[in-house]
Amino acid sequence: MGRWKLAVISVMYRMKVGVSSFILRVLLRRIFGRMALRGLLPLVTGPLYAIWNAIITWRIMRKAKIQALGPYTIEALLQHLETDQDRLGGSAREAILHGMGELIMRNQDAHSNHVYMLSRLLDAFDINDRQLDIDWPSHRQQLSTLKEVETQWILEILTVATLLGGTWRGRPRRFLREVHEACGATLDEERLKARRQQMLKGRQNA
Repeated sequence: MGRWKLAVISVMYRMKVGVSSFILRVLLRRIFGRMALRGLLPLVTGPLYAIWNAIITWRIMRKAKIQALGPYTIEALLQHLETDQDRLGGSAREAILHGMGELIMRNQDAHSNHVYMLSRLLDAFDINDRQLDIDWPSHRQQLSTLKEVETQWILEILTVATLLGGTWRGRPRRFLREVHEACGATLDEERLKARRQQMLKGRQNA
């Protein structure tokens, strides 16, 4: 994560605490009056900071867990891919690689799980050239022409990659919906949420 993102997160955290403290002051003043506010405010601001710290810690631990489970999940996926790898043609393999590259660019942040997954896919497909000129639009148009087993693997790999990116809202979700539509499939977001929860528990099937 870039320094500017860390700075933005730090500022947002301070703003959240500041706004929460301001709202709390207004509520306490209306309920208890100005005199009581002086005595109650120190007693309330401590727990307020503790709550925000707990929320931030929970989010950090969740991201760390996803990052730690990434290599294990990726290796399990690639081991399963070996059984069907010979059934994937050149167009399907290129679509997978360019889809991974597109996902990384849309996230505007090279998540370690995505970098590792792309590297392992290049190894699995015996591609020595590590320089990819991403052209996702042209490969997306070819998805509807691929065989069923190929589209299934494209959806599976890019779905797992999206879930391993730390968050699937916003750009990742729009990208995954775009992939499903191009493959003639419908994105089941409820199933995606359930699978994410199972993945966080270290389970591969959901």
